[in-house]
Amino acid sequence: MVPSALPETFTGIRLAVGMAYSSVVAAELFNGIPGIGGLVKDASNYNNTPVVLVGIFAIGISGLVIDGALRAVERRAVPWRGRI
Repeated sequence: MVPSALPETFTGIRLAVGMAYSSVVAAELFNGIPGIGGLVKDASNYNNTPVVLVGIFAIGISGLVIDGALRAVERRAVPWRGRI
């Protein structure tokens, strides 16, 4: 029973981590908490467009890296996914 539920469990984990990461960045943007979101907010307040663009790019790349790492763990833990 557990092996058959693992693919959906990993899908849920990936979605939850994505939403959590989005929430953290949004909290940084709105509250000025130090981090990538806070950096983007401060740079946008001072019209520093290059820093804003680099910050947005860094947010996107870090999200892709996190998702890729979770996919790699999923491939390792659930090798039979997609074969049914």
